[in-house]
Amino acid sequence: MSKGTVIGHDGTVYNYVFSSASFSQIAKAYNDLMASKSACSAADLEKVMSAFTDVPPFVTDFVWAKFYNAVGDYKQAISYLDKCLTEIESNDSNTITFLMNNGGCDKTIYATAGEIYAYGGFPEKSLRSYQDYEVLLLRLSSCDYSQGLLSFRKFSEHSLADLINNEITVCSPRVMNDPYDTLLLKWGESIKKRKGDKAFCEPECQSFESYRIRSFCELKDDRGFDTVSNVLMWSHYADEHKGFCIKYKFSKDFQRTEARCTTRFKKIIYHDRSQPLDLMIDTMDTNKALCMKLDDWKYENEVRLITYYPDVEGKYLPIRLDEDSFIEEIYFGYLCPEETIKTVKNALQDKPDIKYYKMDSDYTNIYSLKATPLL
Repeated sequence: MSKGTVIGHDGTVYNYVFSSASFSQIAKAYNDLMASKSACSAADLEKVMSAFTDVPPFVTDFVWAKFYNAVGDYKQAISYLDKCLTEIESNDSNTITFLMNNGGCDKTIYATAGEIYAYGGFPEKSLRSYQDYEVLLLRLSSCDYSQGLLSFRKFSEHSLADLINNEITVCSPRVMNDPYDTLLLKWGESIKKRKGDKAFCEPECQSFESYRIRSFCELKDDRGFDTVSNVLMWSHYADEHKGFCIKYKFSKDFQRTEARCTTRFKKIIYHDRSQPLDLMIDTMDTNKALCMKLDDWKYENEVRLITYYPDVEGKYLPIRLDEDSFIEEIYFGYLCPEETIKTVKNALQDKPDIKYYKMDSDYTNIYSLKATPLL
């Protein structure tokens, strides 16, 4: 149950007592009405809504926007929708917190806004609404990796720049080596195949393009072995053992939640290839869309840094480490050139607490590498 006040679009202050059950009840009443008749009138809806009191005004305006959208009166739908969004966005953060904690009310509003604006001929507003929807969707429960995460890298000017600038660069799934790495984009393809003639299809799918990702690994795999000793990880992601691996420590503040950007750590879910995964569906679970990969990749023990920054263009985005996040250790591949080692250490000479290691063959356990400290 939530109690509070909301300022209406006309400046009126409304007191409300509202819960997730309230929103569910209103949604059910609306759906029952629309299903009960072949053609529902505004008077029919007025009668249904009169049963609900102490409801924040944006909820009522949202229901009316849905109604006029359903009957094809997009001008009226947008009028109510504009009022609804103004009421939400003109209130303080407590209102947004209330929204996020009550039955997914906020998500429903922004997703429906994307559809209504598209049908009404406002593709830019539609895209922004779908982006707001994705920002809120990404505010899923996050994972705590304060113990540290690993990042295997090829030595390049880009990986060196991350170290020097104290940044983590995230990238669009479009430039990742596996086109099936992020199922959200594949689901977007299925939407276009099924609904490509609908006005909302293009802005909805375009909103997916603002996700950027960086892959990390847990310190140990599911059998308890050190990931840094995994030969395959060095072969596949550290330039065939010529690169390096960074151990980062991340504070809780590194994961951001702001008005138009969200950052989360999520552990990858590995899907059994023997079970077909159907994407020809109208809704997609966020964890599946962003955090699912084929179990052929299970050896990676991947943790994904997922970011959504729709107001920043480009396929790459550097994110600065906060003051309590830092590089703790760097491991160099057993084929890493001495020149690379010297370059990295020189670049980080202002960070004397970093510990350095060189990977080498363990002849007593030849398929597991061992780390030797460097002075």
